[in-house]
Amino acid sequence: MKLASTGITFDAPIFLEYPSTKTDLAILMEVSRTTLVSWDNIAYWNIDDYRQDYPLINESERDRQCPLTPYQAWCVARVGKVMSIFRKKERVERYIASHKNEFSKYEYRKQAQKVYPIGA
Repeated sequence: MKLASTGITFDAPIFLEYPSTKTDLAILMEVSRTTLVSWDNIAYWNIDDYRQDYPLINESERDRQCPLTPYQAWCVARVGKVMSIFRKKERVERYIASHKNEFSKYEYRKQAQKVYPIGA
């Protein structure tokens, strides 16, 4: 992930304690909102847990305008990291398809537990 102003790579996982707008998350990650929305689209169409975290508007439509959950923020940052390695959307989608467990809600909880241990 290239930082907008410095050109260095953003490598830190994202563990938020609250929902975040795409704009605020883009600012935190120092990428453009357009870039973050692009990563969000990749995650939405390729990661079931990510898509299901968006609330339903009706039986078949999800509210893509709502803030991202902490899991979604973590996940979109991982998509961005993979994008920085593979550079092309199609390669990233193939990577996600063959490594679904790396983007799962289970993996997020496992990683978050290391940062925020229960009972700490």
